[in-house]
Amino acid sequence: MLFLAISLPITVDIVSAATNTSTTTKVTVSQLTTAASSVNSFYKTNKRLPNYVTISGKQVTMPQYLYLITTETSQLNSGSTAAITVKNVNVPTKPTENLKKGNIQKTEYVNVAKNLKKFADTNGRMPNYLSTSQGNIKFETTVDTYTRILIFYKTNKRLPNYVAVAPWTGKSYTPPEGGTGTTPTTDVVTVTPTQLNQAVASVKTYVESRNKMPTMVTVAGKTIGISQFLQLLAQRITDLNSGKNVTIKTKKITAATTPSETIKAGNILKADFISLAKSIANLSSGSKVPNYWTITTGKIRYESTTYLFLKAITFYNNNKRLPNYIYTPRWTGTTSTGMTSPIIRPVYIISDKISNNATDNARINAVIAELKKLGITAYNYGVGANNIAILNNTNVPINALIVQFFGGACAATLNEMGTSYYKSLKDAKKVFTVFTDGAKKITGLAWLERAHDDNFSPASFTGLANPDKYLTNNGYKYYEGYNSSKLQELVQILYKEATS
Repeated sequence: MLFLAISLPITVDIVSAATNTSTTTKVTVSQLTTAASSVNSFYKTNKRLPNYVTISGKQVTMPQYLYLITTETSQLNSGSTAAITVKNVNVPTKPTENLKKGNIQKTEYVNVAKNLKKFADTNGRMPNYLSTSQGNIKFETTVDTYTRILIFYKTNKRLPNYVAVAPWTGKSYTPPEGGTGTTPTTDVVTVTPTQLNQAVASVKTYVESRNKMPTMVTVAGKTIGISQFLQLLAQRITDLNSGKNVTIKTKKITAATTPSETIKAGNILKADFISLAKSIANLSSGSKVPNYWTITTGKIRYESTTYLFLKAITFYNNNKRLPNYIYTPRWTGTTSTGMTSPIIRPVYIISDKISNNATDNARINAVIAELKKLGITAYNYGVGANNIAILNNTNVPINALIVQFFGGACAATLNEMGTSYYKSLKDAKKVFTVFTDGAKKITGLAWLERAHDDNFSPASFTGLANPDKYLTNNGYKYYEGYNSSKLQELVQILYKEATS
């Protein structure tokens, strides 16, 4: 990740999960220095440490990360670049600091790193402080210090002769919920419709923006398991279908062990999701959620079911009735213990045939390369790609940011984006349009006439009034006049779209 003065929590995924990294995971020098850049960028932006950083596809907590970077520092000093095994270590119990600003020489910071490793290996946690020539240094400052050491190594291919230290001025590190033994309450929780609706809105937003399903949810001030939450949703839908608006009590429902699914993305009819809700609502206390339920469209797992119910209740809250059907995609996401991870959307870029295949692909790939420097996962979906087909592609996750390059402003294409048909396919995905510098400007344009090569809209369609307002009123953003000189400007805009 680059050191930019903007929010860059990209490969640093802040969630409540804290102990899901296997001790058999190996981390290379390259992976660790990349992670160091991410942590540094996150700290500069947020003035605190992230809950975890993703390394080699695994979530690594800050204590685990500090163990890795100090061990790496010691190894690099001895000339070794061997991969390091992730170790499950806990946070310090009472971190303290009495540090003055100054420099710590290489010999000293290497010895401090060795002392930290010895303490962690013996005690299974980070020390409350480490003694240095500048005073006692606490956990947060130590993370920052050795992060900067590895960043220097990444750039210069050697360890620095000294490293600057200063008292910690950022926010104190708070271990993520779930990372210190937090578990769902065993108490029976009574939930009012209002309290459940608040949780529905929160979880739905979380799932749609992150493509993650939490394993724990806060409802009525209590933390409950996602299986208990699913049962609450099912009971709420069953009650709504019967015309009831009553409080609900949680049951002791445990999670599925090996969830599986065969459904295809599509509409699930009301009769189907009502029947499904009833079966889940009727689960007795002490039951385990099945690995799947069989409905008319196939086998559906608990994440897809939870998302289905979230959408059903949201529809009811907006329309005072349950929907006749709900579009439900196949689940492609992951899980996280809590609900504090930042939004990090994968980006899929498509393009009209604007110049030629080589030029058009180069334009896409240039954007992808810059996004990847910021830690954003981005894909070239293709030149001449169908902007409807990508919405139908079940491999494109629900939180994707789809960027479409247009060489011209087609009134029919823009008009289609505002239709219920298009929006139902788009679902929770974000779509951002980029018009190249050869396209007609739509900002402030009163009328965009039908394109001369429009061979797909009905003959009655003649154009689109106020196309800029039409897009924005339907929730879309766009960029005009793009050329290669505006690459960095566009990338920063797309970065913000991918992290919001």
